[in-house]
Amino acid sequence: MKTVTIQIGNTDDKLAQSRWASYVACIGECVHCHSAETHFYACSHGAERWQNACWVVTGTDRQLGRLKERITVYRQNFDQDSVAWTEGETQFV
Repeated sequence: MKTVTIQIGNTDDKLAQSRWASYVACIGECVHCHSAETHFYACSHGAERWQNACWVVTGTDRQLGRLKERITVYRQNFDQDSVAWTEGETQFV
């Protein structure tokens, strides 16, 4: 199993609040469907100037490959330039 951190944001303010909420919901559903387990999910505080959301998930190479493909499609559908994807092996020390 690999661990992935997925980060999305709306710092350029391209998305109105309702569209941002839809984007977060779509990514969240995608994460739920295509990862083995979600270990963490949070969004920036509602009063913050910038909107961000983050998920930390685990999955097999196959699951995470499909997740990355789907997230890319959603990113494009919501006119976003990028999604931060950090992938690695978790070690317990």
